[in-house]
Amino acid sequence: MKFLLLLLLFCNSLLANQTIIELSEEEKEYLKNKKIIKICSIIDLKPIEFYENNQFQGINIDLITLISKKLNIKFENIRVSNFEMAQEYMKNGTCELLPTTIQNKNLNDLVDYTIPLFNYKLAIITQKNKPIVQDIEELINKTMAKKSSSETINLLKSNYPNIDIFETKSDYETFEAVNNNSVYYAIEPLPVVTYYMSKYALNNIFISKYTDISLTTKIAILKNNQILFNILNKTIEKIKNDEHTNIFNKWTNFSIKEPFDYGTISKILIGIFIILAILSYRQIILNKHNKALKLANNEIEEKNKLIAKQKELFEKLYNKSADGVLLIKDRKIIDCNEASSKILKYSKEELIDKFLCDISPKFQPDNQISSIKAIEKIKEALKNGICSFEWVHTNENLEKLWIEIVLTAIEIDNNSVIHAVIRDINQRKKMEKELESLTYKLEERINQEIKKNEEKTSQLIQQSRLAQMGEMISMIAHQWRQPLTAISATTNSLLLKILLEQKITNNELKNELQLITDYSQHLSLTIDDFRNFFKTDKLKSKIKLENIIEKSINIIKTSFQSKDIELEINYMFNENIITYPTEIQQVILIILKNAEDVLIEKNIENKKIFIETSKNEHLVKIKIEDNAGGISSKIIDKIFDPYFSTKKEKEGTGIGLYMSKIIIHEHCNGTLKVKNGKFGASFEIKLPISI
Repeated sequence: MKFLLLLLLFCNSLLANQTIIELSEEEKEYLKNKKIIKICSIIDLKPIEFYENNQFQGINIDLITLISKKLNIKFENIRVSNFEMAQEYMKNGTCELLPTTIQNKNLNDLVDYTIPLFNYKLAIITQKNKPIVQDIEELINKTMAKKSSSETINLLKSNYPNIDIFETKSDYETFEAVNNNSVYYAIEPLPVVTYYMSKYALNNIFISKYTDISLTTKIAILKNNQILFNILNKTIEKIKNDEHTNIFNKWTNFSIKEPFDYGTISKILIGIFIILAILSYRQIILNKHNKALKLANNEIEEKNKLIAKQKELFEKLYNKSADGVLLIKDRKIIDCNEASSKILKYSKEELIDKFLCDISPKFQPDNQISSIKAIEKIKEALKNGICSFEWVHTNENLEKLWIEIVLTAIEIDNNSVIHAVIRDINQRKKMEKELESLTYKLEERINQEIKKNEEKTSQLIQQSRLAQMGEMISMIAHQWRQPLTAISATTNSLLLKILLEQKITNNELKNELQLITDYSQHLSLTIDDFRNFFKTDKLKSKIKLENIIEKSINIIKTSFQSKDIELEINYMFNENIITYPTEIQQVILIILKNAEDVLIEKNIENKKIFIETSKNEHLVKIKIEDNAGGISSKIIDKIFDPYFSTKKEKEGTGIGLYMSKIIIHEHCNGTLKVKNGKFGASFEIKLPISI
């Protein structure tokens, strides 16, 4: 009995420890079909992940193995030497996952990040004989060791931009640098610190302080794999705390020792420092004047060097600039650079002391006198500080050249001087003229094409109406067949009785004649429907949506009946709308006729067409769907194109649906769309209640 009770308790314990990961059918199918998932694993990131003894080991490797067991899927490790290599492998698709990463701006556009795997505190490592670090700001002027490929470099620099980093080739080299006093300190994740301190004989270092910075590791997954992203998030979420703890403790020798409280010692040292400061004060006062004098001399020397460099730079920019530079005082040119001579086609000596109008035609292209315009532009620059304009210049050969001028007012020795920058724009003006000519020709071509398209559209409309007229005539003939047959049978019956001299009662004669009258009225209504359907007027009218649909159905229903096509209609909206009834009627009839054709073509057994109306805010919706199985994805985007038809054998025009879209979109301010619904092709017409 006791044995059974213990066995029962054991089974319950096992069931309680089982983790159930609720996956969708799509996710289960993905895992079933997915053979291997390739992950980028860094070969030297102890103890997080590393390659040793011909296998990958570490915290994240154990976690990935745990995930693999929970999902029953295999992960293949792809060896990479650093994060840069891992990022390249992710970009080119060599790897699907990067299991050890933090938020990285180089990968943010490429990957999604799972929920966190681990959160590691960053610890400050110093030599044991160094003072305990109270604040990281104390270390700004001291050198820190850090592996060059570490992801945390950018994280530390973002928080402390002035930090001095000595880059090493490996984590071991980083700890050795601190241990040998080559650098003052290092900042590393806690598991890395505990691993190296326990694994190697690093007796001179200890954890001086824990920072406020945490390193949160996540799995990076390519953005195009949303299913795997969801699966991993669900799995990581189900990993229990004790599972995390067991993996973490396996690879770390974690032992937090509280640093010794040096408060009392600090106070004593401060007192000693004060005494030393008082003793040193006199010497400081003596040295202060000399240091200040030396500093002042150094500053003067540096400023002189800077002025000399700036002067040299200015001369280079002035003389070697691709743009021409002129200095104008009292409207005369007093200096210029080499580029000015090349642009204006005058030597420097010829330009000095000339007015701007002296090297210009009498009139500018805007018919202003050059001398007057030059004076106005200089005044504008002196008033506003800057002035830019286009100018026509003449060279020695009296050739007209276009230049762009920017005038800037500056002060030199308390005198107002105009700094003019000139640029050759002859090529630009030539291109503008050519562009203007091309634009004119293009406008003419566009107008011609618009006219052609309007004519083409008109022809398409006429073709569409003719095609519909042919179909309508066929439908009318179909509808007339039964009434005409009935009239013929009735008249023949009466005629036969007369020939046989059979007695015909008044009631019999009345009934037979009434029957002929009813059939005649039906034929007359059919003619009216046919005539109204092809009215060319564009008058809007107020009409119930049901009436529009019923008129379309009345035209084609006899054809439907003869072909055993069942109509199911659901009027969820049947209020008045203001629209073009005959045009909407045409569109509905085109869609119904196409549905009829495809049902017959595919030889559907129980042929059905569904019509439904509804309202959404200020729009009404007409949905027409058949049960013919839908439209091929290869052609569904083309069915509204002109002359596109699937009825080659039936000589389809390919313009019915094209014109339908024009009617709904351009005439009625609505929309016409198609998609594959539950049973077949589903056309959706949306119309405003009032247009």
